[in-house]
Parts: sequence; structure tokens; C-alpha cells
Amino acid sequence: MALANATDIERRVQKDQKRKPTEVDRLVGMRVREARREAGMTQDDLAREIGLTFQQVQKYEKAVNRISAGLIYEISLVLNKPLTYFFDVPESVADDPKRSS
Repeated sequence: MALANATDIERRVQKDQKRKPTEVDRLVGMRVREARREAGMTQDDLAREIGLTFQQVQKYEKAVNRISAGLIYEISLVLNKPLTYFFDVPESVADDPKRSS
């Protein structure tokens, strides 16, 4: 078995860093959970409405996976919330230059 060269290792590290959820991702996930609960829906209910599994919804709410713009739009329609509801984050987070790390 060949050892990975420095370039391969660097690519893997960069790929892992890209996948890492940010504080904004965590806040958006929390807002999805809040809105879903306000609507009286289970994760399974929301998942069925947007064509996913409840496990995927669970991962989005916990910020294990990042939510795409298209999906957050669909979620906003199902939960009857404006898009801004999900992005109403505290200024301390929104203004933090390190928020993407």
C-alpha cells in the first residue's frame, strides 16, 4: 500500500474543512427545529413533505449536514416561515470574521 503524498493529504484536509458546519449552520438548524415544532410537525412529517428521510432532517437540525439554499426555501414553504426567519442570527455571529471556520 502506497503512502499518501502531501498533495493528497492537503486535499483531504481542505475537503474536511469545507464540510465543517459553521456557527451560522448550527443556528439555521436550530431555527428549522423551532419552526417545525411550532408547526406541530415531527421530523418524519417534515421529511415526507420535502422528500427526505427523517434522519436527513435530524442531521440538518443538528448541523451535521449543511442545508442548501434550495432546501431551506422548500422548508420555509412547508413551515410557512419567511426565509429571513432562518437567518435571523445574532449580530455577534453575523459580524464575526471567523464565522466560516
